[in-house]
Amino acid sequence: MENKIDNKNLNKKNKNRGGFTLSESIIAITLILIGIMGTLTLINRAAGFATLTSSRLTASALGQEGIEIVRNIRDSNWLNQRTWTEGLLGQCDGSFEVSPLDGLGCNSGRNLLFDDELGYNYTDGQETIFKRVVSISSINSAEIKIQAIVSWNFRGGDFDIVVEDHLFNWY
Repeated sequence: MENKIDNKNLNKKNKNRGGFTLSESIIAITLILIGIMGTLTLINRAAGFATLTSSRLTASALGQEGIEIVRNIRDSNWLNQRTWTEGLLGQCDGSFEVSPLDGLGCNSGRNLLFDDELGYNYTDGQETIFKRVVSISSINSAEIKIQAIVSWNFRGGDFDIVVEDHLFNWY
C-alpha cells in the first residue's frame, strides 16, 4: 500500500511541475515577433522621414540659390549700365538651369552635380537626385517673375519645392 501512495504523490508532483506547453510557447514567440516587427517598421519610417526632411531642406536652399543667381545677374546688369533684364528674357523659352559655377543656361533636364569644393553645379561632381529649373517671365516693363522649381524622386514618390520672387527695375 505504501507503493500506491508514493506513486500517487509522485504523479501529483509531476503535474504541478509542468512547464510551458508547445502552444503557449508558440503564442509567446508570436507576440514577441509582432513587437519586434512593429519596432523595426517604426525605425524604418522614422529614418525615411528624416531623409525626406533633409531633402526638403536641401531643395529649399537650392530654390533660393536659383533666385539669388538671377538677382545677381540683374544687379550686375545695373552695375555695368546694361538693360536690367539683359540675358534674362527672350532666351530658352524662359526655362533655365542655373548654378553659381555655370551661370544661366537653357534647361536640358539634367540632375545637379555636387562637389565638396564647388558645391552644386552642372559641370563637375557626383550626380544628385535634384533637378532645378528656373523660369523667368515678364510681368510688365518694370517687373519680372522668377520661379525656381527643385524636384527629386524619393522612394518612388515625386517631390518638388517651388520658390517664387518678383524683381523690379530700380530706375
